[in-house]
Amino acid sequence: MEIPSGYAFSASSDAEWLTIAAQEDGLVKLAVARNTGSESRSASVKAVLTDGTPLADITVNQSWRNVEPGELLIEEVYFSGSPLEGSDRSSDDQYIRLTNNADHTIYADRVMFVTNFITGTITSAGAYYEYPDVEDGIVVEDMYVIPGSGDEYPLEPGASLILAISAENYQENNPAAFDLSKADFEFYGSDNDYFPDTDNPTEYEVLAQSDAFSFLRLVPQTGRTHQLRVHMAALGCPLAGDWLYGTEDPSLIRRPALHSCALWFTQPVTGEAFHFTAPLPEDMAALLRKI
Repeated sequence: MEIPSGYAFSASSDAEWLTIAAQEDGLVKLAVARNTGSESRSASVKAVLTDGTPLADITVNQSWRNVEPGELLIEEVYFSGSPLEGSDRSSDDQYIRLTNNADHTIYADRVMFVTNFITGTITSAGAYYEYPDVEDGIVVEDMYVIPGSGDEYPLEPGASLILAISAENYQENNPAAFDLSKADFEFYGSDNDYFPDTDNPTEYEVLAQSDAFSFLRLVPQTGRTHQLRVHMAALGCPLAGDWLYGTEDPSLIRRPALHSCALWFTQPVTGEAFHFTAPLPEDMAALLRKI
C-alpha cells in the first residue's frame, strides 16, 4: 500500500488476520495470516493523516482455496529421479507437469518459473557461499519463461504440459526411468550449468574398462560449460571425482577426472590452424592404472 510522500499518517486494519507489519517512507506493509476456514474473506485497510483526514482506503480479498478454478496448476514436480538398479544413483529424468485446472482453454505462453536457493553451498575446495537472508522475499537464482506471443500454446481443460529439465529418453539406460524425449518444453539457461542444452551431443569411445570404471575418449560437438560432465552424469556414469554431478571420493582423485588431451582451433585474425596436445596428468594416470 503506497501513501503520497510528505505526509505524516497512520494505518489500521479492521481484521485480525490482516495486520500492519510496518509503515515507513510512504509505504504500508501488511502481514496476512493463512485462511484455514472454508469461506473467502475481506478486510479493509485505511490510512489517515494525524488530523483524521483520509489518505487511502483499500480492500483485501483472501480466498480459502489453495488453487482457484481457472488457473494453471503445478500438478506434479518429479525431481528425485528414477533409481538405477544396483546403484545408489538415480537417473536425471526430472520434470514438472503443468495442468489446466479450468473449464476453458488456457494459453501457456509466457508462463514464468522462478528457481531459488535457501541455503549456503560448500564446494569441494571448502569455499562457502552464503545466500542472503531476505526477510520479505526470496533470493531468485534463475527465471525461465515458456515462449510464445499469447496464443501459440493452447492447453485444453484437463490437459497437461511436461517441462523437462532435459528432454531425453532416460529409458535407454534405465528401464525404470521416464522417456522425456517428447516433453513439451525443456528448461534451458544459456549461462546456467544446471540446465544445459543437452540436445548438443557428445561422441564417446570406450578405450578401457573394468567392473567399476571406464576410460573414455570424449568429443564434444559444442563448447558449453560442464557439457561433458553433465552428459556423462545423464547416462548414469558421472566422472570420477565429480563433486557436482557425481560423488566425490578423494581416495580415488581429488578433482573431476576430465583432461583436455588435444585442442584444434583456427586463429581468428590470421586464419592459421593450431593443434595442441597435453599428456595425462599424474593423478589421472594413477587412476587409469587402477582400471
